[in-house]
Amino acid sequence: MSEEDAVLLIDYFGFPQTDEVVNRCRETGAVVIEDACQALLSDCVGTHADYTVYSPRKWVGVPDGGILKVAEHSQIPEMTLTPPDEEWWLTGLEASIQRRQSDDYCGEDREWFSLFQKHDREDVTGPFSMSDLSKSLLRRCFDYEEIAARRRDNYSILYESLSEYSLTGVLPTGVVPLGFPIRTSRRDDLRQAMFAEQIYPPVHWDLDGVVPESFTASHQLSREIMTLPCDQRYGEADMQRLVSVIRSWEKT
Repeated sequence: MSEEDAVLLIDYFGFPQTDEVVNRCRETGAVVIEDACQALLSDCVGTHADYTVYSPRKWVGVPDGGILKVAEHSQIPEMTLTPPDEEWWLTGLEASIQRRQSDDYCGEDREWFSLFQKHDREDVTGPFSMSDLSKSLLRRCFDYEEIAARRRDNYSILYESLSEYSLTGVLPTGVVPLGFPIRTSRRDDLRQAMFAEQIYPPVHWDLDGVVPESFTASHQLSREIMTLPCDQRYGEADMQRLVSVIRSWEKT
């Protein structure tokens, strides 16, 4: 690496890269870009990178927008951002509203998820502005300390009972998890069992047609990983129910 290079570091599932990794990149003079889309609330994120990118939509109910943090020693050109396509934005807003009204654990109405997928498929790329609605919601409507505490508590409950499946291990101080990623060779079978109980764990990520098959370890992980929800919508009873579903599935 040299000062002509750019390095992208990804904070998977809320777990930041170590200082050693970041510092080694910076020592080469390379531009360091930190993808903190999955680590919005974790400590020590974006402290050493030249540019840090966040995605609030993965964490709270806002219809659009991302955040770019630029280090004091870095530069970004002045620009005037225009709003995204109105129809695309309204689809995202409707998905956000319906999601807040739906309980993934016991509700059967999954129309919001179809809208969410449509919104992602038709994603408008380009330097567009965040809507005033999203800005207002982010500034005024969320208790981020409570959100972080709830996510950490839920993760810890799952880890206490399901540590043998855990991909990320014990939760370090200051880390706020996106979810509770697990790994099992019977992933698809378990996922169907959870669907039957109105639990919808996402898969991160399907690599078919995206990553060459020669990356065998990556494809093996992709076939075995899924993420159990542990976000702020849920509490201890929800986590225990999730554990119970998995323990029942193990007997099949």
